[in-house]
Amino acid sequence: MVTSTMAGALSNVEATGAGAIEALWARELQVWVRDDEFVLDQMEHADWLSGRLDWSRVGSLGHSFGGAASMALLGADKRVKCAVNMDGWTFNGLDKRTTQPVMFLYEGSAEARGRNTGAEGKLDADDNAAVDGSLARFGGLRAYIAGTQHLDFTDQTLVSPVQRLTFTGPIQGERIRTILRGMVVGFFDANLKGSGQVPGFPEVRMERYPIPAVSGQSIQR
Repeated sequence: MVTSTMAGALSNVEATGAGAIEALWARELQVWVRDDEFVLDQMEHADWLSGRLDWSRVGSLGHSFGGAASMALLGADKRVKCAVNMDGWTFNGLDKRTTQPVMFLYEGSAEARGRNTGAEGKLDADDNAAVDGSLARFGGLRAYIAGTQHLDFTDQTLVSPVQRLTFTGPIQGERIRTILRGMVVGFFDANLKGSGQVPGFPEVRMERYPIPAVSGQSIQR
């Protein structure tokens, strides 16, 4: 039987406190990064994959805590050239990131800062400060998608069209899937293939932060 050592803390954020949650997840983040690097190592040295993968075009993508892991992996592993975080706090995941291309995708309500109070509000504020600082210093993209909630960035929209059963926002499932496919593929095409760009959508408000002038740097468009 496998039990979680974190379930209690995460199910009661207010009782646990923002500082304890941040410390807990910062430690867990290192486990996820090591797991990701292990997978990359195994793929890179697997005989049956030899010559089949282009290691100059590696990107990372994750949702929620997976988004934090995608950013932390970007800073920790030189094989990873760019990353996308879909609606996740970062928990120190930006500490080693520099000018590598990044894109943050958030639910629409995240744009209204200060909406949460207590420990959750502190977690929001700390993460906003980390992302703001990284974008201002190293550039990147940040987008807010109207009508979405946290689970719209997963396959929950395929479970049922009834939103109260999926805990998703008012945006239609097919529409958010179209938006996410377009934005994520456009980002990776631009930064791993050197062609294409992140498309615009009426539901999306995009913030673009310029990358400092560095020779050979991708454009994050």
